[in-house]
Amino acid sequence: MARTLTDSAVSPHRMKSSVDHSALGTEAHRNLPLDAYRGFIMLLLVSGGFGFADLPKEPIYQLFAHQFEHKPWGGAVFYDLIMPAFLFMVGVAMPFSLGRRFERGEDFSQVLKHVAGRCLKLLVISQIVLSIELNRAHLQFHNVLTQVAFTYFICFFLMRLKFRFQALAAFLLLAAHSALYLLFPGTDGPFQPTTNIGAVIDRFLMGKNYSWPCVNINFIPETASVLF
Repeated sequence: MARTLTDSAVSPHRMKSSVDHSALGTEAHRNLPLDAYRGFIMLLLVSGGFGFADLPKEPIYQLFAHQFEHKPWGGAVFYDLIMPAFLFMVGVAMPFSLGRRFERGEDFSQVLKHVAGRCLKLLVISQIVLSIELNRAHLQFHNVLTQVAFTYFICFFLMRLKFRFQALAAFLLLAAHSALYLLFPGTDGPFQPTTNIGAVIDRFLMGKNYSWPCVNINFIPETASVLF
């Protein structure tokens, strides 16, 4: 779980005696491991699988190429881990970036305003990008930017809890998500592409499903990914 945003590491009250006030006006030091991890994830996001899907069809090549194409349904390969890795990276960065704001003396309302503004910008930018891509106005709530916005906002509050309550929150999120699928299995079982409860909810809310098998309630386990 993330270190609590109210513990001695980032509390604006407890940190006053330990902050080097002479350094507050200088550029913050970068966290190099986090930057390297972020760069690696962003490279994978824009790579398009590096073209490995077009490798020759011999088994030795396909064993590698197979890892860079999303599984259509069921199971997972390396390429399927990019989204959860990106969300995990967001969660790793949050205690550093938000903690620095508390160290500078910002109060909860100021930091909340910053978080809400950032989430709103992500939502707006995501819809603009999607609309430009489709050459028409288009709303979608399951893509990287919108999911980051939702999970970032929720985790801002969860990360202020003590560790044991963060752990409990993560457990409840994952348990509730699984329970939804198991309690409302649909005609073909709980985890089929078009009859699962997530797909049913999307058809109820939007009148359709996305063209790829992702659903809006994925934000529930994705919140746990950020919190981890």
